[in-house]
Parts: sequence; C-alpha cells; structure tokens
Amino acid sequence: NFGEVEDYSINIIAARGSVQDASPEDFIDDAGPVFTMYPNPANNRVVVEREGYSTVKAAESPAKLIVVDASGRIIAQQKMYKLVEGIDVSKLANGIYLISITTTEGTSTQKIVIQH
Repeated sequence: NFGEVEDYSINIIAARGSVQDASPEDFIDDAGPVFTMYPNPANNRVVVEREGYSTVKAAESPAKLIVVDASGRIIAQQKMYKLVEGIDVSKLANGIYLISITTTEGTSTQKIVIQH
C-alpha cells in the first residue's frame, strides 16, 4: 500500500587498476611538502610553517596555500613566500577546515579546527 518493489541485477567485474592488479608500491603515500600548523584548535590566527626549505628557496619557490571548508569550497588562498605565514581565521565559522600547501614536490593537507 505504501511503496513499490523493484528488482535489479548487478554484475560486478574486476576493473583494471583494481586491488587485484595493485602492487604494494601503489599504496605508498607521497607526502608532498612538510608543514606544521598551530594552534589547533584555533580561534583568531593559524600559523603555518614550511619545513625543509631555506628562506631563499621559499622566496624563490613560493607554495600555494589554500583553506577549504567541509563542503569543499575554497575559503581563502594565498602564496607563501616565507617559511612562516599567519592566516587570519577570526571571521570563519566554527568547524573543521582543510589547509593544503602545494609546491613542486606535491600537495600536503592537514585538518584544522576553528573554535571561537
């Protein structure tokens, strides 16, 4: 009386690149650039520090820093010319955000909690 019934057939086949075809090397995580951020949780400002770079190398090869909210929307982005940069998060709503740094080495992402 309150719904319908439907039958479906599903054929599951192994695709190329599936776990069967994968080797252990496929699961090695290329970490990309190393960075730390603090405090976490943060309320007004987050400090991001690049590691493994000299001051000169950081200025010559700036990283791209992106802040993304939980829905995947880019909230802020900036170039990181220094080893240590601050991000103003005082206007962001409470919640979990992702901060990504992209360099020629790859991309690394970390989670930050904003709590006012």
